[in-house]
Amino acid sequence: MTNKSVKKEFRHINLKGDSKEVGKDQAEIIKKYPSIARFFVSKRKLISLKDLRDINGIYEEFCPELIEEISGFAEALEVPIENLRYYDYTWLIPRCSQFTILPSKSVEQKLFVARNYDFSYRLDDMRLCKTSIKNNYAHLGFSTLLFGRIDGINEKGLVITMSSAGFPVGNFPSMRPPKIKGLQFWAVIRMILDKCKNIDDTIKLVENIPLAYNANFIVSDESCSMALIETFDGVFKYIKIDSSNKENYLSATNHIVLPELMHYDKRKMHNSQVRFDLIKLKLEQNKLISKEEIRKILSDPYPNGLCCHFYAEFFGTMNSAIFDPIERKVDICFGPGDSNPWYSISLNDSSEKEYEALFPKERAPAGFWNIE
Repeated sequence: MTNKSVKKEFRHINLKGDSKEVGKDQAEIIKKYPSIARFFVSKRKLISLKDLRDINGIYEEFCPELIEEISGFAEALEVPIENLRYYDYTWLIPRCSQFTILPSKSVEQKLFVARNYDFSYRLDDMRLCKTSIKNNYAHLGFSTLLFGRIDGINEKGLVITMSSAGFPVGNFPSMRPPKIKGLQFWAVIRMILDKCKNIDDTIKLVENIPLAYNANFIVSDESCSMALIETFDGVFKYIKIDSSNKENYLSATNHIVLPELMHYDKRKMHNSQVRFDLIKLKLEQNKLISKEEIRKILSDPYPNGLCCHFYAEFFGTMNSAIFDPIERKVDICFGPGDSNPWYSISLNDSSEKEYEALFPKERAPAGFWNIE
């Protein structure tokens, strides 16, 4: 392991009240940090009024409270809502690994959902948010651009995680241009956590909402069912399994998995295939797997595990999580699992804490980014 590393802090915060109050509270927090405020708010309009009406129309249909939250944020900062970076980035780069196992596959006879979130501490919110907003389900998850969520568990026991399906989609030169007009994944995950109580609700929402991002969503709920939902250039497919199926796990990294969509993009990054094959090997070489063994898969360094330290290349493990939908709990490692401790956090925990995390810095090995 490299001897070069940096220390950063994650915050576990509690967002509670009506939607506009929560938006205003978040604005008051970033007012204390002018450089952060400058990132979230531009001096010029970033989105046209037509596009603003379009995106708010989607929010109005699926999650109207989010409009109020964002409006409260803009109001407290005394800026037009069109100047918010969230809208610019959301209206349309993370890479992750994720899998879920049925109780029949677990030593503890429990349903687990596991994932690594790989990105960079330079742009990550580094916030774990307990969010309790009137008329929405309470949920616990990591935020992005304040209002979006990259994953989470809600009070109904619904868990959702994601990974990019193919090269990340966005409005930047280094990214794949969106093929349809629609939202980024973090806006959709936020809506799912706020409004969906089970897998069927989630499938219906993803099928009907315009989603421009190409994503692999893994969803599980307290009925011990699980689903892999894939979207690619506006096309939607899914597979759902439960205890009646022969299969007892689902997994995804950063390429298309479902046969119905493979013809859209047969290419994959070498590292994505390595991680996908590793998960399959670890889950299939033993009849049962324990939560401790899952933790080891997430924490061991690539290519023997899923943990990566390539932050300068926006492919470093920011945090790892093992969700328990039945208990409404999540085991979390803030930072890469080979360098930091794990914590068990309940959805019912409304405390606010800070967690220091160590981030070793390395370069990706030769061939890591090869396209196959």
